[in-house]
Amino acid sequence: MSNKPYYIFLIDDDEDDRDLFKDALREISIKTEVVSFNNGLELMAQLEDENNGLPQIIFLDLHMPIIGGEDCLKKIRKNAQFNGIPVVIYSTYYIQQMANRLMGLGANLYIQKPSSFSLLKSILERCIIALLENKVAQEEDTNFVLKENEWE
Repeated sequence: MSNKPYYIFLIDDDEDDRDLFKDALREISIKTEVVSFNNGLELMAQLEDENNGLPQIIFLDLHMPIIGGEDCLKKIRKNAQFNGIPVVIYSTYYIQQMANRLMGLGANLYIQKPSSFSLLKSILERCIIALLENKVAQEEDTNFVLKENEWE
């Protein structure tokens, strides 16, 4: 792992969830710098502005106003410039059919938001390490979905 912070984008319309996410990242062993957005429109404007740096990981909520997570994922994956950026779906809700569809659209992981802060820290740390070390398989990966009851 690098001493330089990893650049992470978080897109979530819930301010409390964004704050909790940032607090959890401050307490893990990996140095990160988080830029957060309220919706997919803000994210796409940031990504498409050539004056801005690209993140190393994008955490994307599904249910947001203006441009929802699934549409945002499609836009990201349509642009070859962003192909190397892992996209993690980060949602309160989990539906197997939706997770399968999102994996097919190019998401790298699906994290169901945990109910405890300590579990959030653990999941985020494991997720980031796996993505940065390229240990997440793209197809038929049984580790694509990370749900709370599987991490306790």
